[in-house]
Amino acid sequence: MSGRDETTLELTQCPECDALAEVVARFTLGSTDGPIEHARVTCILKHGFVMPAERLVPEHLAKEPSSRPQIRVRRRRE
Repeated sequence: MSGRDETTLELTQCPECDALAEVVARFTLGSTDGPIEHARVTCILKHGFVMPAERLVPEHLAKEPSSRPQIRVRRRRE
């Protein structure tokens, strides 16, 4: 594991929208090449992913919350 305690907030960048995201869990999954560390990530726009931990953007490179992407709203055609 990463050596962090349960009260440490680990931040990264959302792979879908580049918004600030939190690593909510880390765990290991087996593969044919051996165990691979994975992370469960949830961004501030509620996107959720399970991905290899090696693909996480380091916290110091993640964008600040003020650079959050604009949200597009679709309106239904009537």
